[in-house]
This record gives sequence, C-alpha cells and structure tokens, in this order.
Amino acid sequence: MSQETNEQDRRRFPRITINFVTVEVITPAGQPETPEFCFVINLSENGLMFRSERDYRNGQMLMLTFTIPDGQETMIRTGAMVIHRQELDSSKFIGAQFKDLGIAEHRLLRNYISGFLKNQQPPQSA
Repeated sequence: MSQETNEQDRRRFPRITINFVTVEVITPAGQPETPEFCFVINLSENGLMFRSERDYRNGQMLMLTFTIPDGQETMIRTGAMVIHRQELDSSKFIGAQFKDLGIAEHRLLRNYISGFLKNQQPPQSA
C-alpha cells in the first residue's frame, strides 16, 4: 500500500478542491494583519490546505475567508489555527483547522462536499 493511500485512510474528512482563500493573521490583540490571497489545495469540513508565499507557524491563529462555488457563491469567514506546514521550492503549503465555524456553515460545507463527491463518482454498472 502506498503512503498516499495510508494518508487518505487516516483522514476523518474527505477533501475537495476550491479556488482561493483570503488569509489574515490574527495579532495577539485580536486584530487581523494585511490579508494574503492564496490558492486552496483542498478543503474539508474541518479545515483546508492552502499554498502561500508567506511563512506561517504551527499554532498561529488566522482568519480565513473563502467562497463555496455552490451556485450562490456563499462566503464563509472563520477563525482557523495552523496545524501543519510543508515547504516545497518557494511555496509553503499550510494546513489550517477551522476553530469557530458555525453550525450552519459546517452543515453547508458538509453538504457541498458530499454533493461534490457524489457527482464525481463513476457511474454504476448494471
């Protein structure tokens, strides 16, 4: 079994791709710093991974703003914490876990992701 398969098996929430996220670092005083516009690698109902040119550290608090391409372009804004990071060439890949996602937003993400995955399944043979 490959390492990629093992990593997929241990994931609690499936991942999908969306376009972009605006990332703001939250200062110790609770204020956001200058935002960065980042490409999202994947999204789950528990968090997301994004590619950044800035350096973030594990445990750092962020404010994330992204749009779900659900036909209504629903915007989600939530606090998140950096839980892992990886550097490749000049890009940094940051994993962030949502920290204050509301019940309605969590349900919206879950429904969008499950619908997306359902539509990506190959057709069943008769």
